[in-house]
Amino acid sequence: MLPIFIEKFFHKKTPGDKKPCKFVLLFQGRTGSTYITERVNAHPDVKMEPEVWGGWGFQVSKSERSQYSQKQKDWLARFYAQFDDDAIRSIGFKTKLDDVIDKRSFIQFIRKNDIKIIHMTRRNIVKLVISEINAQRLFDATSKWNLDNEDERPGPFVLDLDEFDAKIKWREQIEDWLDGYIQIINNPTLSLCYEDMLFNEAHFFEKFYHFIGTKPADTRSKIIKNTPTDLRQIIINHEELLRKYKYTRYESMILDIAL
Repeated sequence: MLPIFIEKFFHKKTPGDKKPCKFVLLFQGRTGSTYITERVNAHPDVKMEPEVWGGWGFQVSKSERSQYSQKQKDWLARFYAQFDDDAIRSIGFKTKLDDVIDKRSFIQFIRKNDIKIIHMTRRNIVKLVISEINAQRLFDATSKWNLDNEDERPGPFVLDLDEFDAKIKWREQIEDWLDGYIQIINNPTLSLCYEDMLFNEAHFFEKFYHFIGTKPADTRSKIIKNTPTDLRQIIINHEELLRKYKYTRYESMILDIAL
């Protein structure tokens, strides 16, 4: 079943008459985007929608792509235009590039409407891929991609090394693809790293809000970090993983017990 197309949005009013800064957060999965969206959307001066096109990239059939491409274009026009006269200081949403059906027109829309880009990444791709696999385990057990209840935390597991190897190669490919796409757009861009958010969350959000022209606010999210920073706590065959990637650039990422 395709995701329900979101038609209604809730307005927040704050004093001021300046037109809002428009932004989009582009990301690949497991980079903290849900946590960020929940915190940012709780800010009284910001409207940030979640992944309203989530799954469209692979759920929409070839025969429906034209129809859903138009839905995306109509949604973009309505979403950003309806706040032009509101007191909201910043407005945006998040999406994976995979879920953007007409990527050429998306570039044109972002350029024409002076939309700023926030590019969310993660330095440790080993932990990223293991987080992706662990999130699938959580989803299989709870139908939720993000942990919000400690009682539902998945326990340690044996990592399928062949699956991991295929996933890490694919993930590097799509991260490069997103990076190249953003460079082509050439709009003002803020690149942020998941590890920086873990290291100093206050500074991370100060940079985020400064980029979208809004003062920081003390907000919260219900999301809990799902995968431990020390991979020995979650990967039963950690030593086997380490031996497989010894003398590669992944070795230090496997050994890292911080962030």
